[in-house]
Amino acid sequence: MSRQIEDEIYLKYLLLALNKDELKDICRSLDIKGFSKFGKEDLINYIIDSMAEEEIADLIKERELEIISKGIDTAIKKINGADREIVENIKITNPKEHEIEISFKGLRWKAESYLSIKDSNISNPERI
Repeated sequence: MSRQIEDEIYLKYLLLALNKDELKDICRSLDIKGFSKFGKEDLINYIIDSMAEEEIADLIKERELEIISKGIDTAIKKINGADREIVENIKITNPKEHEIEISFKGLRWKAESYLSIKDSNISNPERI
């Protein structure tokens, strides 16, 4: 299956899985200056804005599997309760439409997410 979103959007989703120190390492490896003042989301946008299309494609090619693997490892730790933040509950709300609700819990917070994956949106992380 091929990806149907632009490289810039896809890279943003990949970079969201990294912590701020890992993002700063990317800046250093790409010789991007002036990044220290940014928070995580602004830093991601700054990285993407500082790169040419070819550099974005190269970064995806070089780091995609590593970032996705790290995300899967983190998710497994959360599901197994081996992380400070855990998946508290997964509930299938509509099996015919592949809809689920996931409850997350941290030390001082709780959050719920809703996910619906269909043939029409499976290749798009924005799930439009």
